Amino acid sequence: MRRPARTLLALIAAALATPARANCDPSVDYSVKGEYRRSEFVGLITVRSVTLLDEHRKPAPLRGPLMLGSIPGGFDPYSGALYRVSVDRSFKGQSAGRIDIFSENTETRTPLTLGARYLVFLYRQTRSDAWARNGDRMIDYCGNSVFATKAGRELVELERLSRR
Repeated sequence: MRRPARTLLALIAAALATPARANCDPSVDYSVKGEYRRSEFVGLITVRSVTLLDEHRKPAPLRGPLMLGSIPGGFDPYSGALYRVSVDRSFKGQSAGRIDIFSENTETRTPLTLGARYLVFLYRQTRSDAWARNGDRMIDYCGNSVFATKAGRELVELERLSRR
């Protein structure tokens, strides 16, 4: 193989191997402590329902075929999903009841699984844009939100942070 062809293949492979989080702001502290400080709510939640929203933020039935298989993608007619979750445990913020979490239909979406339990760090959207509205509770896809079963070290650190 000629050298330019090898170089081109190496560049393509590097671009495909770039993690999705490459778009994360390098000036933001994404440590558990940093995200805890920034978040309005940090806790364990269970997903109770999901409502897909159309471009006017009205409930919309799921229509296939979908761009990403089981969840809407950028060209599908949805602005995002509204997840209603129950609070199982709070480390910061609201300690009981239900919370709505919005996930926009962009490359930074955070799809949640119905019935699954998660550790989430939620922030409030500070301005309205094409997908989200001012005040929406959202998950930073660059952050530490994760399935509860995979949150070992995060839970240990949150126990310590929440006692302060």
